[in-house]
Amino acid sequence: MKPVIEKEFEEAGLFQEGLSCVRLNGKYAFIDKTGKAITEFKYETAFSFKNGMAKVIFNNRNGFIDKTGKEIISPKYEYIGDFHEGLAFAELNEKFGFIDKPGKEIIPCQYNEAGNFSNGLAWVKQGDKYGFIDKTGKLVVALKYKKAEDFNGGLAKVLDKRYGCIDKTGKEVIPTEYDFIYPSKAELIKVSKWNGKTFDWGFVDRKGKMVIPLVYSEPTEFTSGISVVIKDGKLQLLNKLNKPIAALENYNYYYFTPSEGLFFAHTNPANGGKYVLLDSTGKRIGDLVFDEVRPFTNGLARIKSNGKWGWIDKSGKQFIAAKYVDATGFTNGLGRVQSNDKWFYIDRTGREYREVLPPLAAGWLFYDDFTDNRNQWEIDSTSKEFQMVIRSSGYNIWNRTKDKGGTILRKISNFNEKNNYRIEMTIKYNSVGPDNVGNGLLIGCDEKISNFYRFLITKDGQFKVDESIVGLIVPLQDWKVSNEILKYGDNKLGFVHLNGQWIFYINEKPVYETKAKELPGQQMGILISPGFDFLCKTFKVYDWTKAASDPTAVKEPLYEVQTYDDFKTNSHDWEIINDNDVTSSFTGEAYRIKNKFTGYFMPSLRYGDADMPAHRVEVDARHIDGVDDYGFGIAFAKKDVNNSFVFYISSNGYFTVGKFENGNWNSLQDWTETDAVKKGNNAINRLRYENDQKAWKWNFYINDVLVYSHYAIKNVPGKFFGCIVENKQTVDFTMFKFARIVYP
Repeated sequence: MKPVIEKEFEEAGLFQEGLSCVRLNGKYAFIDKTGKAITEFKYETAFSFKNGMAKVIFNNRNGFIDKTGKEIISPKYEYIGDFHEGLAFAELNEKFGFIDKPGKEIIPCQYNEAGNFSNGLAWVKQGDKYGFIDKTGKLVVALKYKKAEDFNGGLAKVLDKRYGCIDKTGKEVIPTEYDFIYPSKAELIKVSKWNGKTFDWGFVDRKGKMVIPLVYSEPTEFTSGISVVIKDGKLQLLNKLNKPIAALENYNYYYFTPSEGLFFAHTNPANGGKYVLLDSTGKRIGDLVFDEVRPFTNGLARIKSNGKWGWIDKSGKQFIAAKYVDATGFTNGLGRVQSNDKWFYIDRTGREYREVLPPLAAGWLFYDDFTDNRNQWEIDSTSKEFQMVIRSSGYNIWNRTKDKGGTILRKISNFNEKNNYRIEMTIKYNSVGPDNVGNGLLIGCDEKISNFYRFLITKDGQFKVDESIVGLIVPLQDWKVSNEILKYGDNKLGFVHLNGQWIFYINEKPVYETKAKELPGQQMGILISPGFDFLCKTFKVYDWTKAASDPTAVKEPLYEVQTYDDFKTNSHDWEIINDNDVTSSFTGEAYRIKNKFTGYFMPSLRYGDADMPAHRVEVDARHIDGVDDYGFGIAFAKKDVNNSFVFYISSNGYFTVGKFENGNWNSLQDWTETDAVKKGNNAINRLRYENDQKAWKWNFYINDVLVYSHYAIKNVPGKFFGCIVENKQTVDFTMFKFARIVYP
């Protein structure tokens, strides 16, 4: 068969909006589907088209072109961010301003730093002071703060001598007198002050009035109107009126925020020093006591008793006997357990499966999701400087020093730096440690830990790539703002070597690229800065070149994210409506769909002009109120509201996959009950649909659990993807992601 495009390129991207980014003689251009170049081969880097625009880099400067190849925003900026509320911050001569999509400089480049617009305002930094401007460039909040963050629920966190919150007029509604503060849309906001020995915690309302005084230690956020607090070394359950619901005199601390209406409390040493199960009124459930505990998930909690692990149900009774040396949580219905020196699997009834699960895809050199310590990471829960513990949520690392960074390194067997490979880790920050100090990935470290590369992120949304040469730090990419970083969410840092190039990813979005360099050593690992406590949730090394040696084996893909939307603003122009049937709006934290009739509402975005390549769609959805036995979730391969595929869940724990054809429903998988769904109001569920064209299969996941597979249907109705809410219910969508699946 004669190829459609006969010319060979050094690199060719997938077609996006009818155009592909290709490389020839080290330079990038765009071609159409006939192979005709619409631009010269002159760009050092170029990115795929999105909403009719593509970012290009020429002479190390950023700009945008349209689909005719015209430079609508001249490549003159050191950096251009993504567009939010119609504007993007841009850096020129090391100063930041804002441009619109036609390229007009709406706000001159005059600031040292700038953030994204949110609710009509963006923070800016001039000299060493922060303030807020509106879209005309008018200074709405004076440049007087040491730090500022985006508005959240009508409030923005600012730092003067201490932290407080301002409203959109600049009024300090919560005075700047706190050491910690967590602005949100909640009725009560958690705050704390240092008393010289410890932090005292309490709650203020949204006007700054102290509702619950600063007399508590480590309070939880309010869940169903209740907070678990510690006062004078004893536990209490507190309501929003600062009235104790229960004084838990026999307990000295709790394990975690109440989950599924239950929580574990630790008894005072005089009462045995063990964990017991309590309900939300403080009443003890069951007679059992435990050495260690883990949170409830789908009605079961993992516990350790007399040195052995098992599971209890919500009545506090043993569900699976505590007889295992070690155990993990359940994934895909199976838990991994150890008896003597043997690891094997059990299902949720306790039935044992001695056979080994199918192996990982070909090409893995190292794989750890920290469900156990099978890779023998360092563990020390007693150190006064560095504490490292494997928890149910990941590898918990705490650097308790004030001035000494820590490294945790692994030497990867069979690693070859000339191959195409990926190294990635997922970390999750908590409140410990400053916002502007980096942690992250160490790459190619030598035995003396003096020569290596680093990929770091901060909690306040910046990243950096640098090199250590005998201890001297040399930046490759100095600190730069990235909208992909989630302050207290899961952040995946990826380092990819692909055909002689290094590409650095944050949450699967490329943020920096350079020509590959020689690595000083073969150790890979984690850097933790002084004063930080965070979770490393995954650490993995994958080799595509090695995987290619087995043509029959399943391969790991690379995901090219086309759209990542956290719905803080309507930057992707989702449908906003308010009529008798539906109200859809943006709350500042979510895309809220309130369906007021018995039909369905299906907002969507378009991807692709021809046959869709392999792709993946994810949404995070939170049921707010309304019916609990009707569906909400992902709409995919949509042509119009009457012709679309749907992946639904219901808040009472069911899922289905089916198709609307000319308005008629045809199910591929009937409504099926599953433990994978987090039930009830306000629970966030992650739905994922993958079109795996290598295996010619559609896979459907709920909270990373594969619940259904179907052979891929070739002739689909359309190219739109989005969300769907059926019948009278309200659902918040807090994340939408569309990615192409690429096999290097």
